[in-house]
Amino acid sequence: MNGRTGILGIALAGISFFPHNSYGVDVYSDPAGFITLTIAGTNGSPPGTTSKLSYLGLGMTQFVVKPGRVTSAVTNELVDANAAWATDQFNGANGPHFIEITSGSFAGTIDDIVKTVGSTKKIYTANNLVSLGLPNIVNQTYRIRKHWTIAGVFGAANAAGLAGGAGAASADNILVPDGSGGFTTFFYKNVNIPPGSGIGWRKSDNLTLDASVTKLYIDQSVLVRRKQASSIALKLVGSVKFGQTIVPVETSNNFVGNVYPASVTLSNSGLYTASSTTGVAPGAGAASADTVLIDTPSGLQTFFFKNVNIPPGSGTGWRRSDDLVTDRGSTLIPLGAGFIIQRKSPRPAFDWKSPQPFVNN
Repeated sequence: MNGRTGILGIALAGISFFPHNSYGVDVYSDPAGFITLTIAGTNGSPPGTTSKLSYLGLGMTQFVVKPGRVTSAVTNELVDANAAWATDQFNGANGPHFIEITSGSFAGTIDDIVKTVGSTKKIYTANNLVSLGLPNIVNQTYRIRKHWTIAGVFGAANAAGLAGGAGAASADNILVPDGSGGFTTFFYKNVNIPPGSGIGWRKSDNLTLDASVTKLYIDQSVLVRRKQASSIALKLVGSVKFGQTIVPVETSNNFVGNVYPASVTLSNSGLYTASSTTGVAPGAGAASADTVLIDTPSGLQTFFFKNVNIPPGSGTGWRRSDDLVTDRGSTLIPLGAGFIIQRKSPRPAFDWKSPQPFVNN
């Protein structure tokens, strides 16, 4: 795994939680720590290789800035009558934030906050959470966090040490999923050319506009194309996310990430649920099934859930595309890993309920 990490600074088994109650809301202190993401260099790659692609998952979140409980909801308007916040506190100049519903059957649902109103104690989300089918969203608890941004993860002045350049062609690249199966490319511009265009994070097709506050969603992969021989150890400092996370899986290639600071096996991932409407569809082989692509030192490997005993004696369960016999349920999605879920057409989208892979002590 090019983006494989080692967990550092967090001892999950030793984390303690100290709840207190305020306005009927259970509030927990955020355990802080860090993981180290490895951005692989080209050294050791096949001769002639000019870049190396690392699939990263943001296995830490930003700290909770506001917990609470929804007291009323209409379309994308959520109210917390016990809240105290300022207008635009969770949007605008304060940077992008998101809300996560943390109780009920749809706990783990995440959405952008697009507007905050202090006087009416309302926040507005990008999507209509009520129409999405969240049952009884009223009286459910929530947490608000800042989004990671390019500057927040890689440093406003490129503290990560990616190779900069006058344009994306010469610099290392950060590839962010665009929601349509493609990517938007960013880089660190380290020269003021053309004059007046400045220095800093830029999008490949805009050398002037500051791109440092571009959102990086915790449930998406961030890909880094490194063009230098050396690898980079990137420390991501933040908070441990608790509870399941609901990750939307569309009909196409989905570049998703492990949101937890712990590895999870395919068998325990919750990706296969025995229902093709709530999880990946199985099949006799990778050609007919939905597939999961995980990066390894030897490249991307394709896995699927085999649901027929063909050829006889080969059994059922998680398999690799080139081996229909060996059980691969113990294959790891490492902490800090990004990976790909291929949802085959014409199967509809589903919500992957990614379970917390560790126990709170």
